Amino acid sequence: DQGYLSFIASRGGKTNQSLTNHLRVMNILQLTYYTGKSSTIHRIKEASFSHIFKSLNVDVLKSICGTLIIEIVSNLVREEAHPNVSLYPIVKEKLISLDQFENFGPDIVIDTCIALLDFEGFMPFDNFSEKNTHFNMVEGYFQADYNAAYNVLTTERSNLFAHVLKHNKLEAFQDKIQVIEDFIKYFSLQIPSFKPVKSLEIFKKLHLT
Repeated sequence: DQGYLSFIASRGGKTNQSLTNHLRVMNILQLTYYTGKSSTIHRIKEASFSHIFKSLNVDVLKSICGTLIIEIVSNLVREEAHPNVSLYPIVKEKLISLDQFENFGPDIVIDTCIALLDFEGFMPFDNFSEKNTHFNMVEGYFQADYNAAYNVLTTERSNLFAHVLKHNKLEAFQDKIQVIEDFIKYFSLQIPSFKPVKSLEIFKKLHLT
C-alpha cells in the first residue's frame, strides 16, 4: 500500500534482538514504524513474520533464485511512496511457490519474469512463426531478419524465448539460464533505470542440470 520505502533499524535492546533475523532478503514481514517527519527514511519499531518459509532461507540454491527474483523486482519499483498493490501479491506468491518447490527453482524465476512482463504492460507480441524466427528485444516482437547490433536474438534463443512465453517448460539448465538472461536484457531495454542484476552471475555459475 505504501510503495517503496526506506527504513533504519536500531540494533540492540530486547525489542530489537530479533531484527537481524527478520530483515533479510525475501522475508515477508509486518512492520510497525515511525514515519520520518523531515526525511524519507523511517524507523522500524517492530517486525514480525507475515509468512514463515520452510526452506527458502536455508536452501542455498533456492535462496539464490529468490534473491534473483527480488533484485529484478527491485529494479521495477521505480517510485518511492507509490502504491504497488498489484505487484506485491505476485512477488509473494512466487516466493511461497519457490519455498514449496521440490527442486531449486529456475522455472519459477522464469514464471516470475513472465508475470512481471504482464504486470509492466510490455509483454512481447505473440507472432513467432516459421518466418518470424528472431526476437527484436527493443521493439518486443519477432521478425524475419537477424541483427545482433540492434538487440535481435538468434533463431535458437528466440525459439527458447517463444517457448517459455507460452508457459512451456525447458529441460536443460543452460537453456533456462539463457532465457533468464534474455528476460533481464529485455527488462533493461524497456526500463532505462534498470540496473545490472548482480545475483545473475552467481546463478549462472551453478552449472546444474
